[in-house]
Formats: sequence, C-alpha cells, structure tokens
Amino acid sequence: MLFGGTLPPETIPHTTVFRQHVYETVDGRIVWPSVNGPIPERWPSLPPGVAGFYTLYPNPDELLAGKLDEKLQAYLAGAQPGSMLTTFAEADGDASTGGQFAPLGLTQAKLTDVHARMQALCANAHVRYGSVACGYNASSLGWSARGLDFYGLDIYEPCPPGILNALNEWRKNVSAFHPDPLLCIAETNTSTPARRPFWFSAIFGWLKAHDQTGGGVPAMCTYWNPGGPLSGPWLPDDEATIEALSSIAEAAP
Repeated sequence: MLFGGTLPPETIPHTTVFRQHVYETVDGRIVWPSVNGPIPERWPSLPPGVAGFYTLYPNPDELLAGKLDEKLQAYLAGAQPGSMLTTFAEADGDASTGGQFAPLGLTQAKLTDVHARMQALCANAHVRYGSVACGYNASSLGWSARGLDFYGLDIYEPCPPGILNALNEWRKNVSAFHPDPLLCIAETNTSTPARRPFWFSAIFGWLKAHDQTGGGVPAMCTYWNPGGPLSGPWLPDDEATIEALSSIAEAAP
C-alpha cells in the first residue's frame, strides 16, 4: 500500500505517494467545476520511491474523439511504476442536481466512456486508472465504470454513520458493482486536530484488513488545504498527528 497525500513527500518519512489535482486555472485562479483542464507535457518528476497519483479534468468530447491521445500518451510515458490516475474526481458530488460536472455536459454515460478510454490509454504505461467518489452509497457508482483498476473514495469528518460503518458500506456497494475491487482512499482528513491520530489510524487499520483479505489496496492519501473547512492546514507542531502518520507510513508497504 502506498501512503502519502498532498503534503510534500519529504514532510513525513517513508512517504511513497504524492497526490495532486491538475486544475484548469485562469489568471492564477482555479476554475471549478471545469471540463477543460490541462494535460501536462510530462509526468512530474518525484523523489525516488515516490509515485504520483493525479486527477485530470480533460475536455471529455475531445478525449472521446481521440484528439487528446497524443498528449496523454506523452504524459503517461514518463510515469514511475506504481503511479495512479483518475479523471473528474468527486463527479458524484451534488447528487441532488445530477452531479457537479453534469451542468457542463459531463453526464454519467459520457463519464463512463471517459473512464473506459482513459483506462485503455493507461494500460500501456506504469499507471493504474480508476474512479474517485465522495459518496459511499450505491448511487455514487453511477459515475464510475466496471472493470477499473481501482475504486477510490474521498472521505472526511464529520461522517454521520461513523467512519468504520461508512467504509463497510462503501466496500459492500463497490463489491456488488465490481467483484474483488482494489480500494483506495484518495483524500481524507478531519478539521479537528485532536481527532487526527484516531481518524488516520482507524482508516489505515480498515484498509490493512481489506488488503489482507485479498481485496488489495493501492494507496491511502491524506489531504491538506489551509483554507478548506474539511481539512485545515498542516500543523508542524502537532506531534501526535505526526507520530501517527509516521507510524502509518512505515507500516504501509
């Protein structure tokens, strides 16, 4: 299991994955939601032993027409072994309005086709391709596709049914959708610093148990946003959280 997140890899010893979203920006500001995100010229260079896990937001019509194949093949060619990729993470968000990208024309059916094409492009590179949802209910899987390399979840506190109940529900629903799935946590945190050691350790313990039953877990990623209400900033003096994350990173491989 890879372990890391959006912190610089050198922040926590034994970090093995770096998580990043490749957003569309205009005048230095993120455009959200967007279906016109960039495709970098090359896969980013990372420290030895650290894999990249990225989210792209490419134009779906151009992608499905094959107009982005050359750019994507060049981008994927430089990926390190163990790398991971998804597109349109949390497309299931705002389910009451049909998903947060649907107003821009990215329907469930079109996103299913996007996932299939992206997985085919990644098959010739050192890259696992999967989907990432923010809901653990069965309805969120309508924004995914069958047969992907992994199924990811972004999960934060508060989590009304309790974190372990939520994870069990998620596993049950994904397993009904695709047998023996590889499951990963693509983003997670709590905005309450005192809760972080428990939160991260509980999720890691659940993932290790799933991994040991043969399901497979490619990665667990934490997420930090200084201005975000779901995570908050990284606190370099929070020794309890640093100790918990360091222990997880050492035990994850």
